[in-house]
Amino acid sequence: MNETSKSHDLRIQKDHYNKYLFGEGIDIGAGSDPLKIINGSVLPYDVQSGDANLLSNINDDMFDFVYASHCLEHMKNIRTALFNWCRVLKPGGYLYITVPDFALYEKYIWPSRFNPDHKFNFSLDISRNEYDRSNFYNINDDLSPILLKNNVEIIETDLQTNNYNDTLGDDVDQTLQNALIQINIIGKKNGTNS
Repeated sequence: MNETSKSHDLRIQKDHYNKYLFGEGIDIGAGSDPLKIINGSVLPYDVQSGDANLLSNINDDMFDFVYASHCLEHMKNIRTALFNWCRVLKPGGYLYITVPDFALYEKYIWPSRFNPDHKFNFSLDISRNEYDRSNFYNINDDLSPILLKNNVEIIETDLQTNNYNDTLGDDVDQTLQNALIQINIIGKKNGTNS
């Protein structure tokens, strides 16, 4: 899928490399498509590095940014993962997450037909009440309070649908055809880095 690479031009267009993705960072779930930045360095962190839910081999307040592209939906426990992702972020640092959009990627079908390892799904505009599942998260109603408990406030969200074709059938995984179908969530950890 290479969602990190597919999003590169969009991050340049939105100036995210200068606003959020600079300094010393970590790419959680980097796999074979690690984040590359303009100013600084990125530690790729994947299965061979340790458990991404816990980051037990990473100290607190280590990174200027924590980046995770299409990783949160695979975690065992959202609260545990976000606690630890926020824990390793320096005060004043940025949490930069992308997740698939439930309506456009999953096409309202659960479990996911395109990726059976998805344990959670996300939406900017559909409420949890509409699906009554504990593994469904509305970004503002459900995810934002979890982040706030971890001292991170969402400062930007964006539905990214580059190259998405709404005329294709619901049985087509458009991410395999170079489409972006994701929600970008950017949060900032309270405090300042001294």
